[in-house]
Amino acid sequence: MELGFLEYLVTRKRTGKDRFWEGLTLAALLLVATVLCVLLWILLIDSPAYAVALSAVVLCIAYVVYRAIRPRFYVEYEYCVVSDQLTVDRIYGQSRRKRIFTLSLRDVTGMARPRDCAREIEAAAQILDFSTADDADPDRVCLFYPSKKEQSGKGGCMVVLTAPEDVRKALKRGGARGDVR
Repeated sequence: MELGFLEYLVTRKRTGKDRFWEGLTLAALLLVATVLCVLLWILLIDSPAYAVALSAVVLCIAYVVYRAIRPRFYVEYEYCVVSDQLTVDRIYGQSRRKRIFTLSLRDVTGMARPRDCAREIEAAAQILDFSTADDADPDRVCLFYPSKKEQSGKGGCMVVLTAPEDVRKALKRGGARGDVR
């Protein structure tokens, strides 16, 4: 088998749930900062200069915390196919990377589009979605592989990827079985 190498980057579509959690985080930070500022003004009523300075510090800390949390809402996935290994890295805010999944393609028992495998999706013990999260995306592909342990009588596990033609070819070269048209 020839040694193959392919990298592919996918930007996850922001959903309403992502926007909700980002807004809720911002609202909570603003509420905490406002309450702290009001408490500072009440406690330091005799010295308003200190109250203003400490309020500015509280607002700066709230801004820094928000800037640290915000990249979690902007996610990309990088697929790397090397020989018969598929690795998936999650990238937050285009800067922080973390390897989250590794799979030997020889363990893959099937590869199909989500619309063609509804029964297998229902039977899957675990579903890992590393795709764009867009149901209408024509390049979404499901990879099936056996679970390490039988989980509550359900079948194997499933990984959902956004895989254009060149990625599907690399997966097939690596040993993944299944035909995707």
